[in-house]
Amino acid sequence: MLSVGLALFVLARRVRLGPVPGWGGLTARIGLGDARSWEITHEEIEQWIMAAGVAAGLAGLASLSIEEGSTLAAVTTLGMGLCGALLVTAAATGRARLRRPGA
Repeated sequence: MLSVGLALFVLARRVRLGPVPGWGGLTARIGLGDARSWEITHEEIEQWIMAAGVAAGLAGLASLSIEEGSTLAAVTTLGMGLCGALLVTAAATGRARLRRPGA
């Protein structure tokens, strides 16, 4: 979980620089094929992706100090659930920003 958190944090900083090479087909299919669309969308969602990384990282840190059992399972499940919810929120926010008039 720590590595997921770190990867999301690094990804949030990386996407700010522009489209990720090799993702061209994916970005074109979701409407982010040009650099301006990418910029508009990702200036809105960078904080959401970072928050997802922090949630996963904190759950990972907490899991290091918790003995194996139901508490560990709850912390892991809640941490990854929050991480997933924040990533879904990031996607919804980005799409809404891209569709907003004047974008």
